[in-house]
Amino acid sequence: MPLYEYFVLKFRSKLELSLDEAMIPWQGRLTFRTYNPGKITKCGVLVRMVCEAYNSVRLAQALLDRNVRVCSTMRANQGIPHDLEQEDKCLKKGQSALQRKGDVVVKVWNDKRLV
Repeated sequence: MPLYEYFVLKFRSKLELSLDEAMIPWQGRLTFRTYNPGKITKCGVLVRMVCEAYNSVRLAQALLDRNVRVCSTMRANQGIPHDLEQEDKCLKKGQSALQRKGDVVVKVWNDKRLV
């Protein structure tokens, strides 16, 4: 499937997509390198990404199987382990709980609301 058709299908689906950009540090010679003195990473390659807005434990495990690491927040309805669902109801402000399965770690904490 061509890349264009893939994105058309994604945009028509009910997924929440967002556009993000990141700087890949690079000091070598490139004609398309970007310099921004106001950023921590001043020189590099500016990349733009179309990202899905939600994460899940299943997605994190699938990416980890392909040697891709992920760190993000996710909503409670996106597959938080049942043990943490029960534990998060007892958390007071400033408290946290975590659960680990292999290399995947899920942490919940209570700030103004559960995160």
